[in-house]
Amino acid sequence: MGYLTDSVLAGEHPTFLSVIPILLVILVVNVVNEVIKVIRRLIVEDTATQAEKTARQKATQALLAPLSYFREHMTGNIHGRLNRSLEGTVKLIKLLFMDFAPAITTGLAAIVTIFVQLPAGVACLVILVIPIGTFLVFRQISTQKGIRVELLETKAEMDGTIVELLGGIETIRALDSAQAEEARIAERSEVLRKKEMRHHVAMALYDCLKFVNEAVFSVLVIGISVLLASQGVITVGTVLTAYLCFTQLTGPLRELHRILDEVSECRILADDYFRMVEIPADFSYQPLSVPAAPVPQENPIAIGSLHFAYPE
Repeated sequence: MGYLTDSVLAGEHPTFLSVIPILLVILVVNVVNEVIKVIRRLIVEDTATQAEKTARQKATQALLAPLSYFREHMTGNIHGRLNRSLEGTVKLIKLLFMDFAPAITTGLAAIVTIFVQLPAGVACLVILVIPIGTFLVFRQISTQKGIRVELLETKAEMDGTIVELLGGIETIRALDSAQAEEARIAERSEVLRKKEMRHHVAMALYDCLKFVNEAVFSVLVIGISVLLASQGVITVGTVLTAYLCFTQLTGPLRELHRILDEVSECRILADDYFRMVEIPADFSYQPLSVPAAPVPQENPIAIGSLHFAYPE
């Protein structure tokens, strides 16, 4: 675009035919970019679905082992946690390979272009938006981790309560306690709503700070570029190049902020999934330490010294 402004449009008699090669380059670059996106998406989706299938099987194997876990957690609680943790684990794969890698690649390409196309001082000013924005997003992640864990636990409890309530609907109707159950659900829902609002207020504040950071640097880049152009240090086309390079940098940076925040949330869900997968099998799945005594052939069924108990 800078070349188009300085070398073509700034000429005495610019013609549309002289612009066509540049337009074709822009078109080809965009088409190739979209083709790469489609190929990458298909590869990542195939990997993610395979991972989800394997993860679901492993979770099923782990949950079928210990009866004590089911007595400590409501069925609906387990069901909700399993679904959310699976979604978080699979989303983590997609974020890393479908979003994170392209954002990093595009950002690095933008930085290289900035230093090639712009004076060193302007280039350093443009990329200064990165460390400030990155500091804000890491601060956001560290301060919101606790509330996200709380929300995960609270939503799991809510799922368990709803499923158990529906499972005992006949008892509720027989005891005429529907209003009491409604009041109990309303109370828990209000607790969950307050926690979510506390989280949303903090997220909105951090998003505002990141936007202000980009806006300030956008104005600085334009202002300094125009000042240098007015002094003849750079051309008018370089002013346009500086602004477009900045937008090409802030786009991936904004995407990277979103990815890092979502990765942090998905890690919490993935940790919960792996805790479920690592549930130890109870004693009934352990092999016998002493081989069973041979059963006499004339007595095909024999029971002796039989004991049964749960560990707790």
